[in-house]
Amino acid sequence: MKNIRMIALSNIKKLKGQTISLMILILIASCLLNLGITTYLDCADNFDKKMEESNGEDGILFMQKRGYKEKMYSMVKNSPKVSAYEKEEILLADTTCKYGNGDLAMTIAFVKNKNKNCTIGKSKIVKESKKIYSDGIYVPYIFMTSGGYQLGDSIMIMIGVQKFTYHIQGFFENVYLASINLSIMGIQMNDTIYEELNQSLGKQQGYMIKYQLKDRSDNQSFMSAYYTKCAEMAGDCVYSRAYYSATKAARNMISNIVAVLIIAFSIIIFIVTLIVIRFRITNSIEEDITNIGALKAVGYKKRQIQSIYLYQFLLVTVLGVFFGILLSYALIPMLADVFSTQSGMIWSDWFDLKSILLTIILVLGLVVATVMGSTKKIRHIAPITALRNGIEVHNFKKDHIPLAHTRWNLTCALALKQLFVNQKKNVVISIIILACTFASGFAGILYYNIVSKPDLFTGAVAGEVCDVVLTKKPAGSWDEFLKKLQGDKQVKKAVYYSDDSGVCGDSSIYFNVADDFSSLTSKMCYEGRNPKYDNEVCIGGLMAKEHNKKVGDSIEIKHGSRSYTYVISGLVQSANNMGYDSEMTTKGYQRINPTFKQKRIYVYLKDGVKISAFTKRMKQMYSDQIKDILNLRKLIDTMLGVYGSIIQILGIVIALITGCIVALVLYLITKAQIVSNRTSYGIQKAIGYTTKQIRLQLAMSYVPVLLIGSLLGAIASKVLTNPLISKLFQSFGVMRMEFNIPVAILLFLGILITLFGFMIAMLVSGRIKKISTIQLIRE
Repeated sequence: MKNIRMIALSNIKKLKGQTISLMILILIASCLLNLGITTYLDCADNFDKKMEESNGEDGILFMQKRGYKEKMYSMVKNSPKVSAYEKEEILLADTTCKYGNGDLAMTIAFVKNKNKNCTIGKSKIVKESKKIYSDGIYVPYIFMTSGGYQLGDSIMIMIGVQKFTYHIQGFFENVYLASINLSIMGIQMNDTIYEELNQSLGKQQGYMIKYQLKDRSDNQSFMSAYYTKCAEMAGDCVYSRAYYSATKAARNMISNIVAVLIIAFSIIIFIVTLIVIRFRITNSIEEDITNIGALKAVGYKKRQIQSIYLYQFLLVTVLGVFFGILLSYALIPMLADVFSTQSGMIWSDWFDLKSILLTIILVLGLVVATVMGSTKKIRHIAPITALRNGIEVHNFKKDHIPLAHTRWNLTCALALKQLFVNQKKNVVISIIILACTFASGFAGILYYNIVSKPDLFTGAVAGEVCDVVLTKKPAGSWDEFLKKLQGDKQVKKAVYYSDDSGVCGDSSIYFNVADDFSSLTSKMCYEGRNPKYDNEVCIGGLMAKEHNKKVGDSIEIKHGSRSYTYVISGLVQSANNMGYDSEMTTKGYQRINPTFKQKRIYVYLKDGVKISAFTKRMKQMYSDQIKDILNLRKLIDTMLGVYGSIIQILGIVIALITGCIVALVLYLITKAQIVSNRTSYGIQKAIGYTTKQIRLQLAMSYVPVLLIGSLLGAIASKVLTNPLISKLFQSFGVMRMEFNIPVAILLFLGILITLFGFMIAMLVSGRIKKISTIQLIRE
């Protein structure tokens, strides 16, 4: 064993540069793998920890005081499934405020007495100003991480045409009330400020009903049944609702996506690393074949010689994994800060032993398997053949470029000759460049479609996107007003487009309701067609999958005490409501909710019209009819801005790591080639070749391989990106993502990687200068 260890350490010392390069590859792969696994496992656990800390509710309902009956709360209190319950008085209002670089339009639940009296779903104050403000309020932590606010800042909240200005006393965390990804956000204030706001708003009162179940698995069915009974008593009383599983999915959405991308990228890097290890071992066996023959001749067995390589590469792997895991924990705090801009939750307790063990087992296990598989050929090496430097009696390989008859430039001919001779090396480089180009292309396509040209992504995630949304006041009809808008010189088109809800089986279902879906711009329907008649419905693809439904099937939908069986005309996709968005015509929805009336108009402006000027004119001209005006473009830019920021960071990281991998791999392979071809290069120098010519010859031999790998990687990016993205987003309701594939960008990436590889080969081949013909003769 001692001799084996000594030989392995000697091999490491002899090839220090290659060993360090390999260790860096393993370090990067281990770092990303542990980072991805920790994020995927621990972010989900973090949500549950927050639930436990706050004694979180399994479900929450926001009730308007108008139509509310005490029997609604009694149903929760008296249910045998409920273990705990609570009701709080709140003020509900549609609001707008400055947020980041834009405006945030949200329904706010104003909670009095700073949430102190509640025992279920209690908020946690994470930052609080030492200075006491008479108009101080507590806002969600996400207002600091993503909204740009600090303690003591003033915040102006618009409710209709009224303006309310407060100072930020502190920031809080709450599972259900502190995320812009949910339908309602909370603001906490003391009793005095609450009563002043109550007096100003008048009819905005409501209740927040929270419950905990004995068995959380009953949550969805309990919520659906309860909502149905409330709708029977008063159809519009339930303003909004949320429950554990949907809230968890919404708040962890970005962290789950990023975690999967990091894990996928780490797997690509690790595959590259395993290929490099295999190449290193194969190359090492060829170079050290005489020594292997000598070891066999003096009695070393195959397994003992394998153990030398195993010890050598395991030592490098253990060091790489150790430092990779350390680096991952140095990076996690930065990643946690990025996630907090989307989730609004602090992720601090991120040390996870499961992730570490899983990373170590995966990396070490695959390295051991690769080493053992790569050293199998040792058993077939006869000592006599090994001592003859592996040369057999005959060599029947074809000479593809005979130098005596070639018409090529001699440097090019020698480069092509090396290309055909080193076929294993070429395959290794091609696969690695393919993987790197694919990863870079994937990141480039994400950047192009989410940051540069985000219309498709916005439509898939946010649904129908217009310029301005007008919400009507409760009284009166809007038909005449809609006709005026449609005739406005600044308006391209204006359509009714509202939302409401219902129940399907044990599931809540959310409807987008329009008179004519052909007048809309979004492509939410990805299979079949939008509903045209009053007996048709489009349901979410994820919902169809869970309910085992397809286009042409019938489905029963309820609202209150009324139900109707509709024909499924198509399947839609949207990240809103986690795949339970659906579409129905106005007349179709009135079959189950006869009192339904359109309350929103979506306005699409002509090119060149400023949205801010248009909204100002609407407020001045129609303030008696309009309850709220929303600049939807600005809101979506604000809400999806965090996705763009994360994709930008991810793209930069992938580009840097890809460049690093290409450099390290070409360094390893080029250095190995120089060592194995020292005699050949020395002979070329002896007959008059300059170092520059030999270096150029070596680098040029890589160009066809780099081009082929880059081209295959670009093709893989074009073919596989949309299916992979669709798989990634399916759990959030986006079933078939159709990103634009910028072929020019993929080709540019391929050329860039090829040029970069050529430059690296030229730099590394500088070692050829040290090869001395005289020294080779002496050896």
